[in-house]
Amino acid sequence: MVAWYLAAVLVVALWWLYGPSYAAPQPPADLASLPRIDGTLSAVEERRLVIRPLGAPAPDQRVLWIRYGDSHNLDRAHLRAHSALGIPTRIFYERAGGRDFAVWKQDAPVNDAPAG
Repeated sequence: MVAWYLAAVLVVALWWLYGPSYAAPQPPADLASLPRIDGTLSAVEERRLVIRPLGAPAPDQRVLWIRYGDSHNLDRAHLRAHSALGIPTRIFYERAGGRDFAVWKQDAPVNDAPAG
């Protein structure tokens, strides 16, 4: 009886550790229709990103705000690593109320022309 109980606990534990994750964020359904910007991040903060578009002169930067509801789609630790190493990043955003709001991030393709 104890062996069956331990086997059941082991199966549940393995499923919990290695089973599918439903917590991973999913890209927005309309991702392909959203505007995007490829560039290097110069600031990653709680509620905003500052990005220099690829191919733009050094002082040209854009601010993308982060809404609370979209923050789970933007892994700030990952984005800070991109910022520190200068790794190109693609940010998809929505324009609302005169501001650009980041909604999704991807690693920017290295050999792709800048999008904007």
